[in-house]
Amino acid sequence: MVALVTSKPRFYHEAASELKRRGIPFQSYRPDEKIPSHVTVVITSPEERGKISFHTVVAAAAARDAVREAVQVKEGLKGRYESISLGVDPGKSIGVAAVGRGRILMEEILRSPEEVARSVRDVEEMFLPKELVIKVGAAGGSYRNRIIARLQEEFTHPIQIIDEVSTTRPKWVSRRLGVHKDISAARKIALKTGREIKTPVNVDPASGEIKNIQRESRRRSAHITISKELAKAVAKGELDMDEAIELQKKGGS
Repeated sequence: MVALVTSKPRFYHEAASELKRRGIPFQSYRPDEKIPSHVTVVITSPEERGKISFHTVVAAAAARDAVREAVQVKEGLKGRYESISLGVDPGKSIGVAAVGRGRILMEEILRSPEEVARSVRDVEEMFLPKELVIKVGAAGGSYRNRIIARLQEEFTHPIQIIDEVSTTRPKWVSRRLGVHKDISAARKIALKTGREIKTPVNVDPASGEIKNIQRESRRRSAHITISKELAKAVAKGELDMDEAIELQKKGGS
């Protein structure tokens, strides 16, 4: 049993929501209450960690991170692993799944290519793998290239490009299984073998992608088409779409 022990309303709300989303039963206690012996792991905030006397306590500033680590402790997933595959499904919504010893160790949805580096560091710290292979889906255009370029800058782990044929389930199948489609794809990517990338990746977007970004700017603003230079900056993560539209209103680039 998981115990959520906190007197902080925001931390409680966020942790409880994440536990419910994962379908994990839990009990709630205040920091000054005795924790029953049937509890296996306690979740709390860093500020309240010192107030809790219990054999297994997980504390993190972000409630979602605390829940994720508590689940790994509860299910016996923490520890040193010989080899872990980290599957990444690139796109506007990025699915990530870590697989080791034939088990799913971690999975999450990220909102920017730059967040993937944080996810890699989390895997390194939590599972201490002797070998970590990062596998990135071949689709995704500049999102894919930004992910790979950032990982090449920060890590020396091998990075593979994975053919995404048969990795993405139809949305109705993912909904029926209760799994986000990008998580489902990331799991499959993690289990496949691809081509290792040996040279630095070029993050410059293709002309077709620039046109798609310009089309999206018209749709979002109702009438403004951002310039090619601004669209390129959006593709490379230097600007978000709203910033590019505002710059175009002020005279473009």
